[in-house]
Amino acid sequence: LLCLPLLLSWVVTRVLPSAFIVAVYSWTWMGVAVYLLLALAASRPPCCTRTRTRRCRRTASWSA
Repeated sequence: LLCLPLLLSWVVTRVLPSAFIVAVYSWTWMGVAVYLLLALAASRPPCCTRTRTRRCRRTASWSA
């Protein structure tokens, strides 16, 4: 019975912080990936993504 509190304290001190760090890192990388995807979607002109019209090419050449 003495082993159980020691095991619990070991789990709390060792496993929980590492799991918390891994969760924080994964959430951070997910946020970075979502931010990059949103920035890429916002940087592209919306008319060029669906149909490439003459007006779209002209405005794209003007902006570039």
